Amino acid sequence: MRRYRALIDLIRQLPEGSRYREALLNDDETAELIVANEDPNKRGEQWKMRISDTSAQTILQTRLIDSVERLTAVTVAAQGKKYKPKPVPRAETAIDRARERRRLREVNRLFDLFTTPRKGA
Repeated sequence: MRRYRALIDLIRQLPEGSRYREALLNDDETAELIVANEDPNKRGEQWKMRISDTSAQTILQTRLIDSVERLTAVTVAAQGKKYKPKPVPRAETAIDRARERRRLREVNRLFDLFTTPRKGA
């Protein structure tokens, strides 16, 4: 049983573009099982690229798409309309999460600085 478990763990680590993943995602029975077991509350969550699937090519492509989105926003704004560009999802690392926590701590510190009543005032 342990050997099968190890094999299943290895299969799950295959890249998104592998032939196995392609066959799995194009199988109607598997698709029905995935949809049946989906959590409806998580359906709106944004997909994130895995770090192992990131390459120089995908990095350049995401930057290109983001640039086109920003240019579209500028063009739409010139016509007096609003358009908020959505960045392409990227792989998230522990470093990214640590930076976000640090940024939020700084924002909260500044917020407290301006909202905390002063003594004697």
